[in-house]
Amino acid sequence: MSARTTILNRRIEEICALGCVEVYGIIERLAKGEQIAQLADASPEECRYILEELRSLMAVYQARGGRSECQLNR
Repeated sequence: MSARTTILNRRIEEICALGCVEVYGIIERLAKGEQIAQLADASPEECRYILEELRSLMAVYQARGGRSECQLNR
């Protein structure tokens, strides 16, 4: 694992620590191509990597019956 990947994975952990509601908001903003403060220095490719990782993590969270206020209604 490269040093940059380690940093990106740490950012993912930091974002997840914000809670599911915030994570879903970040996913929506990243999907629209918006910048977020936590990834201000990330390249577009890195933002896409983080977006896909967050989507994967939240899919697992949802499949395991995550908190009701965090369930997607889409």
